[in-house]
This record gives sequence, structure tokens and C-alpha cells, in this order.
Amino acid sequence: MLGSHTHTVMVANFPIPCPMDCTGDISGNWDFFRSSWNDYKRATELDKKEMSIRVASFRSILGRDAQRILQPIPFASSAERKDLAIVITALENHFKPRRNKVFERYVLTLQFRNQAKLLMIMSRVFDV
Repeated sequence: MLGSHTHTVMVANFPIPCPMDCTGDISGNWDFFRSSWNDYKRATELDKKEMSIRVASFRSILGRDAQRILQPIPFASSAERKDLAIVITALENHFKPRRNKVFERYVLTLQFRNQAKLLMIMSRVFDV
């Protein structure tokens, strides 16, 4: 009996994760928050609770700014909004959108070309 009581005390003392920081490196902040959430739900055995409790806990810990981002995200049904895996995937898609590497390289190449043209014009103007 004492062992289970000790386990309960450990779980009760596990720190609640910090809310999602929606400023700065949002992608990195999301990774950190998601990792902290996963640790928290395992340590508190929240992953064994019913889905409505898990979703409510997640949303509560998520923080106000991230909840405001979550609210307008469209879901196919109200049931999806109550499924933690689907909610997390929706936020993952928001905070870590797919990157089009070909397009990013194209934009970078254009920037280098524009800088090269600018340097060429400046060298002509200032006879460098």
C-alpha cells in the first residue's frame, strides 16, 4: 500500500509543462511543448484516462495564445475536435507547415542574383 501512495505523490508532484510559446521559433517551441506534454501525460498516467479528460488537460496546458490558434482551425466534425491525436496533428500542421525546398532554393537564388546585380551596378556607379 505504501508503494502505491509513494507513486501517487510522485505523479502529483510532476511539474505541469509551460504553455506553448507562440513567439520566436514557433517550430522549435512546438517541438519542446509537444515533448513536455508527452512526458507529462506519461508521468501522470493521463494517457490512461478517457479522451475527454486528455483533451481538456491538453487544451488547458496548451495556453491561451495557442488555444486562440486552435479555435479557428477547421475540423471535419465536432468528434475530431474531441480526439487528442487529431487536435495535435492539426496544431503540428499549423506550427510546422510543410516546406517547399525547391521553392525556397529558387527564392534564395533570386536573392543572390539580385545582390550580385546590385553590387555590379554599385561598382559601375562608384567606379570601384
